Amino acid sequence: MSKKYLTNSQLIEILRHLPLNELTQLHLFLQSPIFNTNQRALKLFESIRGRNKKKFPDFDQLDKEKLFYKAYPERKQYNAGTFKNLVSDLKKLTETYLAFSEYQKKTHLQPQFYLEGLLRFRIHDLFQKQQKNMLPAFECRVKDPETMLSEFFAKRTVHHHTTIHAPRNGNTSLQAMSEALDRFYISTKLKYLLGKYSWERMTVINWKTAWLESELLSFLNAPPFGEIPIIHLYHQLVLLIKEDNQTIQFDAIREYLQTHETAFSDDESRQAYAVLLNYTRWQVKAGQTGFVQKAFEIYQYLLNNKILLVNGFLSPHHFNRIVEYGVQCEATPFFWTEQFLKGYQCKVDQKYLERVMPYNRAMLHFARKEYQKALNYLYKIYQEEEGFFDFYYNLMYRVLIIKIFFENFKAYKEQLITEVGKFRQYLNYHAEKDIALFEIEANQNFLNTIEKIIRKKQPLVKIELKELLEEIKNKKQLVEKIWLIEQIRS
Repeated sequence: MSKKYLTNSQLIEILRHLPLNELTQLHLFLQSPIFNTNQRALKLFESIRGRNKKKFPDFDQLDKEKLFYKAYPERKQYNAGTFKNLVSDLKKLTETYLAFSEYQKKTHLQPQFYLEGLLRFRIHDLFQKQQKNMLPAFECRVKDPETMLSEFFAKRTVHHHTTIHAPRNGNTSLQAMSEALDRFYISTKLKYLLGKYSWERMTVINWKTAWLESELLSFLNAPPFGEIPIIHLYHQLVLLIKEDNQTIQFDAIREYLQTHETAFSDDESRQAYAVLLNYTRWQVKAGQTGFVQKAFEIYQYLLNNKILLVNGFLSPHHFNRIVEYGVQCEATPFFWTEQFLKGYQCKVDQKYLERVMPYNRAMLHFARKEYQKALNYLYKIYQEEEGFFDFYYNLMYRVLIIKIFFENFKAYKEQLITEVGKFRQYLNYHAEKDIALFEIEANQNFLNTIEKIIRKKQPLVKIELKELLEEIKNKKQLVEKIWLIEQIRS
């Protein structure tokens, strides 16, 4: 793009991503003398925005000189330095607007800042009334780490006040502040430990042992921390993913989440269920096929309770898993899965949609045994690695196309053998780079099993059939175990 236009500036990058209603709110913000006294910055924004408030500006056609003369009508000559400074001023104001907009949404923080203002200006009577109303309210609110941090800051402010104005022998604010800090620290530490263990299972990242990790986990069963719902939940999730074959523990956590749903924010619930769903996936690949139904039921619960969407969008990974589990748990012709695809495709970010929808349509047609339709959808997706936004989708694509070729063995024998070889090369290249070891092993075992079946495509004697079936059942890491068993039995 020519240097004549403003297109590549950070200001325009921000404005491009704001919806129309946010552009209107930004305009009101800039018009307020409380937030902005730079009238030329306001004029620049209005020139960028244009007269038609019902459509987006053409951000690629913003001529710098024309914008300059709109902001500086008295000038006779364009000055690049002056214009650059004005753009910078408007960018800073836009950044301030974004920060203020987020502050407005976090209503739980505002009483805390009000309390600090009362302390700063020594308005002691109102401070006392505010703290009496504010501190008990924390006991009634959802206890997540963010709330606990707010509670700590509030009690810290109270402690600062009482160290000045309360008698020392009656000052208990230090203990209250310390306990609030403990609750925040332990809940947050557990939350990040949970992320650490999850990422270690999904990627090749080896994290260093966290400071006081073992000490923290060793005493959490005892009161008072084990009685706090969010701490109890995180602790149980950490224990779950540190060990395999914990079906009873899994079911207990799932029940705890649903019976204590009012104790958790949607964000905390969503993260906890994400851990459970990852666990189901690991167990399915380890041969625990009963977890497919459990995962599908969790997804239905999350959809029904509107917990799964984040800012109105559904993760492409969740979208894929819902379809995958749907076609495994639902009977033909898969009405529920079809309705999900139609109803939720608008909830997937546009930048992922051109790959997410063809793949999931292919998966549905494969389940219906409409193999040519499934292939047609897969061919819409780039077969090169760079065609995918995530290596997991690359793995799933390759597995699905092999399954389609296998189901049409006579017509696609050569393509099947070629695709198996390409997939094995891909796995060898990425081993220990960016794909977790268990993922590599599960997919390599899939390829090994496919090759064994290909070699035995002649009529199998019963003893060979039984041996191969037992081998598949005993594999600890194997993708598509249910489907492979069906191929042996058919």
